[in-house]
Amino acid sequence: MEEANVAASGEGTDATMVQNATERTSARAALSNGTGTTPIASPGASGDASETSADSAGRRIQHRANYSVKKKRELIALAQIAGVREVCRMEGIPRRTLRHWLDDADKINSFEGPDTRKSIGRSGRREILPFGRELSAFLEEGRREGRDMTSSHMIDYIRQNHAQWLEGYMAGKKSAESGQAALARLCQRFVERHGFTQAGATTGSTRSSSTTSMTSANTPAATSSAPATSTVPVPPSRELETDVVQSNSLEYDVNDDSPLLFGLDIGTTAVKCVVVKANDGQTVAMANVSLSDVTVPTRHGEDVVENIIGVQNVDQVLLAVQRAVRLLPEAARRRAISVGICGQMHGIVWWCSRAVHEAAERLLATGGHNDDDTYEPVWSELITWQDQRCTPAFLESCREKIARFKPTENASPPIRIAAGYGLASFAYTLENSPRTLVGMDACGTIHDFVAFVLCGHTLRSETFMDTTDAHSWGGLNLQTQTWDPRVLRALRIPSSMLPTVKKPGTCIGHTSAGHAGFGLPANKPVCVPMGDHPCSVLAALSKRQSQPGSESNLTRTIHCY
Repeated sequence: MEEANVAASGEGTDATMVQNATERTSARAALSNGTGTTPIASPGASGDASETSADSAGRRIQHRANYSVKKKRELIALAQIAGVREVCRMEGIPRRTLRHWLDDADKINSFEGPDTRKSIGRSGRREILPFGRELSAFLEEGRREGRDMTSSHMIDYIRQNHAQWLEGYMAGKKSAESGQAALARLCQRFVERHGFTQAGATTGSTRSSSTTSMTSANTPAATSSAPATSTVPVPPSRELETDVVQSNSLEYDVNDDSPLLFGLDIGTTAVKCVVVKANDGQTVAMANVSLSDVTVPTRHGEDVVENIIGVQNVDQVLLAVQRAVRLLPEAARRRAISVGICGQMHGIVWWCSRAVHEAAERLLATGGHNDDDTYEPVWSELITWQDQRCTPAFLESCREKIARFKPTENASPPIRIAAGYGLASFAYTLENSPRTLVGMDACGTIHDFVAFVLCGHTLRSETFMDTTDAHSWGGLNLQTQTWDPRVLRALRIPSSMLPTVKKPGTCIGHTSAGHAGFGLPANKPVCVPMGDHPCSVLAALSKRQSQPGSESNLTRTIHCY
């Protein structure tokens, strides 16, 4: 629980370091065991590539296939991960056709019509923002002030200054969820069209990857105030089961209205949360939920996946977080003024940025009891630090590949990479089961993902990781505090999918409304999550320093992380 206490007070620490997923259960199973999956295309699949067959006389006949927009998106994403040549070999598509799709990737990915269409042409006039000049001025002003502008800022600006337009815009959408997603895409295209994306974006990026932070400033980010989008009530039978969790209110004073800090620790076996007083760190209430006590219903057509050491169900983690938070006294939750998160280090989970918010709302609103047969997962399973799919031989080959690249002048000492480390697991998945990453455009630790959900983010550029977790992945340049390009090139990991590295204590967004807020008050600052180990060390040192006669230097120790 000490880690959660440190996470709760993380925003006050002055530390200087420290697309839709298109594969269903087969993708998850492949990610669990590291094996490849069967080809996407079936004998009856259609596309706009030419296919060859023979008639009874043996003459070759050219058949012109027509791929749907959905299929094109899948193959574009796969090509950006596995390469054009490999995809063409697996799918039998002419390279010229696939390269044409890659050239039009932005248009195909941003197409808002039915994904069963074969063409994106004649789909109506592209939506525009009628107040583009004012919005550009707003972004320019934020950039001059050194703020790290995100789509959350843009949506907040529109809500405050162009409420009438926003009301009419949302009224034309099928649902609040689709309206929110469409507005986020509209903002994304705006910053791309007007040159507010960060310079130097690398090639080979996946969907939505071109929208990075609008500035390179390392300052507190965004106000994300996404509205509540789900109106599905939670049935009484799915309420919190207090007999399988631990909650302690520690003589909570309901009349006390002093500000509190909220901390969350996402461990390997349990989720813990705590609220402490902002002035002295005194614990007010805490809760502990074991992951083994949270049951995730099996979806329609999905096989039951047995628990495997080194792999965890992300749905289970999200539901455990929701349950733990709601065990805290509601009055105490309302008094929380900031959110700090820590969790198990080294692990990795991938997700589709633009679809996460809607999917999380659905999951948390229904407790996982979703009868929608069309549901498709938008995040992978979590490969944890305990995973051993990366054999010694594979790890040695990774080290040899990295060694072939000449270090730069500011290169840090040799990078240590081991089984269970994020970049090692990423490299293994790319080499052995790249199809499991089709549609995914972002990745991070499990606590990075929970923070992404909590803030209501919808863009890949809104994925962040602190320096402690980045170092635990095995590919951080200690001199520049950024991902080592040598490692990424050697392991063929697309930099566009990796989170932006931030210093501990940096604000990365604000809590969203709705079920994705887990029961916390909306619009409260969320600090970039940290690794649980440095948090526990920091807690121990902080406690020691508070004792009389202590000579420990807490600030100096923080800098060591």
